[in-house]
Amino acid sequence: MKKIIFLLLFPLLCQGQEIKRAYYNSGAILSEVHYNIEGKRDGTTKYFYDWGAWAIKTEANYKNGKMIGTFKSYTKDGRIKEEGFYKYTEEGVYSERTGIWKRYYDSGELNTEITYDENGRSVKYISYEKDGAIMPMPEGGC
Repeated sequence: MKKIIFLLLFPLLCQGQEIKRAYYNSGAILSEVHYNIEGKRDGTTKYFYDWGAWAIKTEANYKNGKMIGTFKSYTKDGRIKEEGFYKYTEEGVYSERTGIWKRYYDSGELNTEITYDENGRSVKYISYEKDGAIMPMPEGGC
């Protein structure tokens, strides 16, 4: 009975939400974007590759047109290419990166770690060799 009630209420809960999909010329899906009633991105947004077994290129969440929460991008073979977190802010045009953002070599090893403070400023940058050794910073920083 609970399932039936949920199924009946589900369209009401999603009222005002719209999912738009775009496609490559090949017919494969290019993107899937959720929009709110004001026409702003709101919910999960995914972009896809046009080939390969692993299709997702990037995955992010939005609130009122701004990124919020976890962001991930992937290589063509499904390995994580970049990952981090966006802090939603009412001010400004964009959300702010916060915490540790990681980028990876195509082979999967950690390439860089960038730490952002609560205001979206990068405060720490570490670059790695493929064997995991930390690359020395040039004199005077980046």
